[in-house]
Amino acid sequence: WETEKEDLMTPLDVKVDINLTPELKEEGEARELIRSIQQLRKKSGLSPKDRIEVVAPSWPANWTKQIQDTTNATQLKVGETLAINVVGQ
Repeated sequence: WETEKEDLMTPLDVKVDINLTPELKEEGEARELIRSIQQLRKKSGLSPKDRIEVVAPSWPANWTKQIQDTTNATQLKVGETLAINVVGQ
């Protein structure tokens, strides 16, 4: 390929949509919850294979399975504050 130097200097217009859709907000909430759960797992000295129950004030319903799969949780329960309980010990 031969390219003229001038071709590399062509201005480029980029448009970015900065509006947060409901789906993006849900994803952000789910990822933040997953991060918080993983921090609790680490603080509790749990290994990745340890199964847990998660108690949380809320979470995006569409993300329940992914939250469970990512954190190795058997279930999510509604509660006042975020907490984890080891299952089967």
